[in-house]
Amino acid sequence: MIIWFKRSVWSDLFPNSTVTLFFLTMAVMLWTLDTREADQLKGDLSRDSLWAEQSAQRRLDDDRQQLIDLSRAIGNGELDETAFRQKSAIWLANMPEMAAIAYADASGTVRYVQPMSVDLFRHGQPLPAHSADTFAKTRDGGRLNYSPAYPAENGEWFVELQVPVRSGDTFAGTVVGVFSAQRMVRRLPPSWLVEKYQLELVDTLGRTLARNAQRRQLISYNEVISLPGSGLFIRVRPVQGVAGPARKLQLGLIVGLTLLTLLSLVSLNSHIRRRIDAEGERDRVYRLSQDLLAVVDEDTSIVEVNPAFERVLGYLPGTLEGRSFLDFLPDSEKPRIRDGFAALLAGTWQDHYVETPVIGADGETRYIVWALSPLPERNRVYLSGRDISVEKQALEDLRRESAFRKAMEDSLSVGIRAMDRNGRITYVNQSFCTITGYSEEELVGRLPPYPFWLSGDAGERNRISLLQTLAGDAPKDVFESRFKRKNGEQFYAQMLISPLIDADGNHGGWVAALTDVTREREAEERYKEQMEKLQATSRLVTLGEMASTLAHELNQPLSAIANYQNGCIERIRQGKATPEKLLPVMEKVTAQAERAGMVVRRIREFVKQSAPDRRACQLAEVVDATLAIAEIEAKRHGARIAVDLPELPDLLVDPILIEQVLLNLIKNGIESMHEVPLTERVLSLAARLTSNKRVTVTIADCGHGVPEDQKERLFEAFFTTKPDGTGLGLGICRSIVEFHQGQIWVEDGEHGGSLFSFTLPVVPS
Repeated sequence: MIIWFKRSVWSDLFPNSTVTLFFLTMAVMLWTLDTREADQLKGDLSRDSLWAEQSAQRRLDDDRQQLIDLSRAIGNGELDETAFRQKSAIWLANMPEMAAIAYADASGTVRYVQPMSVDLFRHGQPLPAHSADTFAKTRDGGRLNYSPAYPAENGEWFVELQVPVRSGDTFAGTVVGVFSAQRMVRRLPPSWLVEKYQLELVDTLGRTLARNAQRRQLISYNEVISLPGSGLFIRVRPVQGVAGPARKLQLGLIVGLTLLTLLSLVSLNSHIRRRIDAEGERDRVYRLSQDLLAVVDEDTSIVEVNPAFERVLGYLPGTLEGRSFLDFLPDSEKPRIRDGFAALLAGTWQDHYVETPVIGADGETRYIVWALSPLPERNRVYLSGRDISVEKQALEDLRRESAFRKAMEDSLSVGIRAMDRNGRITYVNQSFCTITGYSEEELVGRLPPYPFWLSGDAGERNRISLLQTLAGDAPKDVFESRFKRKNGEQFYAQMLISPLIDADGNHGGWVAALTDVTREREAEERYKEQMEKLQATSRLVTLGEMASTLAHELNQPLSAIANYQNGCIERIRQGKATPEKLLPVMEKVTAQAERAGMVVRRIREFVKQSAPDRRACQLAEVVDATLAIAEIEAKRHGARIAVDLPELPDLLVDPILIEQVLLNLIKNGIESMHEVPLTERVLSLAARLTSNKRVTVTIADCGHGVPEDQKERLFEAFFTTKPDGTGLGLGICRSIVEFHQGQIWVEDGEHGGSLFSFTLPVVPS
C-alpha cells in the first residue's frame, strides 16, 4: 500500500531559506572586515593629516620669515642687486616650494629678480597685472599679503607672497615670493605623506591647482591641511590599497566556500522543485490550454475533457463526461470517425489528423482540426483539437474577394502587369493579354526581353527603361512606348509604373498599367496632317485675298522693265546706242527684275507646304520676311507699319509658321483701320523678353477694336467678325502658337484699337 504525505510549506521554503541565510552570513562577515579596515584608515588619515598640517605651517612660517628678513635688509640699504641674487639663490635652494624671489620698488617696477630666467617677471618692467593688485594692497595696508592663484602660460599655477619694504617710514616697494602650486603640494607636507595619500592643493574658489602623482582609486572621505593666511588648503584623500596575499587568500576561501555551498543547495532545491513541477505541469497545460483536449474510450464515450472543450462547444462544466463523442458530429461524419477510432487503436489507420464539423450546444456548426494520439495499452484515444472556424471563414472570404478582384481586373480595358525585382512577370490580367495577343501562360514567368518588345532601337529603349525601373529609378509620370502584338502588328501604349508594396511594407516588385493608345496616336497624326494642310490653305487664302495687291506690286517692276527695254530698242534703231548710254538703263532693268523676283520668292516660301521645322532663328529675320509681303498690303490701304524690336535671344520656332501668324495679325490690324484717317493709320509691331524662357510679341492697331462679348470666341474655329471672313485665320494662329508651347490673347489698346499678343519660346541655354 502506498501512502502519500502532503508536503508542508516550510519544507518547500527550507532550501531557499538556507541559501539566503548563508549569503547573509558571508555578507555580514565581509562588511565587518571592510568597516574595521575603513575605521583604521580614517584614524590613520586624521593623525597623519594633523602631523602634516603642523609641519607644513612651520615650513610656510619659515618661508615668510625669510622674505621678511630680506625686505628689512633691502629697506636698510644692506643689499644691492648682486647680494640680493646671491642670498635669494641660497634661500631658493633651501625652499624648493618657492619658484622665484623678486624686488619691486615703490613704483611697482621690478628691480631685482632671482632666477633671471624666470618668465613671471622682467627686469626693469612693471609688475604684471595679477601682481599689481596685491602690490597696491600691500602698499596701502603696510602688511604682507598673499595674491590669488593665477596660471602661467604653460598652465602651471602660482601664488605670490608680497612683503612690504620700508626705508624708515617710507614705503620702498615689496619683496615678492612666488610659490609654485605643484611644488607646494609636493614639498610642504612630509615626503612620506606625499607617497601615502592623494594630495590636492585647492584655493578658496574650489579650484584644484595641483596634485601629486597618485592615480589609484580614491576612498570617499578626506581630511584638510590648512595653510593660514594663504587662502589655500591641501585636501588629503586615502588611496585604495592593493590587497595583500593574506587578504587575497581570505577572500578566495570565502568565495570558494560560498560557491560550493551554493551549488549543493541549488542542486538539492532543483531536485525537489523538479518533482513538484513535473506533477503540476501536465495538469496546468491540460487545464489552461486553448486547444480542445479530450480522452475518448474505444466505444467513443468521453472519459475526460478540458475547460476549453466545454467552453468552445458551449456546455456547462462536468456535463460531457460519459457522452459519446459522435453525438457532436453530423450524421454524415459519424461512420468515418467510428471506423477511424477502431483502425487507429488497431494500428491500421495512418492518418492521425482529421477535420470535422462539430455541432455546439447552440446548434452552431464549428470546424475543428483534430490530432489523434492512440493509447493502445488503455484502449483509448487522446484528442487535441483546434477551432479553425474563423480561419475557414477567412479563407472563404478571401476566395470570394480574390474572385471578385479578378473579375474586376479582367473587366478593365487597361492592361495590368506585375513583375518581381528581377523583372520576371508574375501576373497579367485579361486586358493585357488581349492587347498584346499573348496568353497568360505565355507571359507569366518570362524574363526580359519580353515577346511583345520590338527589335532594334525601340526594343533597346524598352530594355534601358526596364533596367532603370529595376534599379529603383522608375518614371514618375505616364510615358509612351511602342510594342508589337503576337501577330506582328505594332501598337502604341502609355504606361504608368508603380512600386509593388506588400502588407508588411516590403518592396516586392513593380506593377505597370498599360493603355493602348494606337487609335489616339493615329487620330493625332491625321489631325496634324489636316492642320498642316489647313495652315497651307490659310496661307493661300491670305495670298488670294491679297492677289490684286500682289499683282499690282509685280506689275510695277515688270512695266518698268518693259519701258526700259523699249527705250533701249529705240536707241539701237536710231543708232544712238552706246555702252555708256545703255549701261545705266540695263542696271535699272536688273534692279526692277530683282524687285519682282524677291516678291515672287517670298510668296513661294510663304505658301509652300512642309512639315513643321522648329529651329533657332532671330525674330528680326522672321519679321523682315513677313514685312516683305505685309508692307504691300499696307501700302494698298495707306497704312504704315512701325517696328520696335530690341536685341533678343534666338527663338526655337518654325519661321514659316510664325510668319503666317504675323501676317494674319498684321493684315487684320490693317483692315480694322479702314475708317481711320490716312495720317493715323499706324500699326505697331514690338517684342520684349518677358522671362528667360519667353519672348512676347505684340501687334497694336488703332482700329475699331473687339467687343467684349466677342473676345472669348475670337480664336474659335469658324468664328469671324468679317462679312466675308472664313473664321480660320485666328484659330490657326492659336494652333500655331500653342504648337510652340505659347499663348495668344487680345486686349484693348491704351489709346483705342486692339492689342494682340503672343509668346514664343527662347532657345534653352
